[in-house]
Amino acid sequence: MSDFEVIEENLAEFSNEAQRQSYLASFIAMSQKGFCSYDGEDGKYRLISRPKIALRYEALPEKIKCEIVPVPASER
Repeated sequence: MSDFEVIEENLAEFSNEAQRQSYLASFIAMSQKGFCSYDGEDGKYRLISRPKIALRYEALPEKIKCEIVPVPASER
């Protein structure tokens, strides 16, 4: 899994490309593993990056499944 997209409209302004890449590194790393990645630093969660193909709950190893509680997503 490696294809992801950055949600540009949810990003802050950066003074240069190095600063932008540094900020995005951890968000992208999570999205490359199949997870949506949010920034909640300002008290509001903003989607920063997401995989093009999301990781499905059913595909998780059992030891991970037992640690999380699935929440149904609402339809838009």
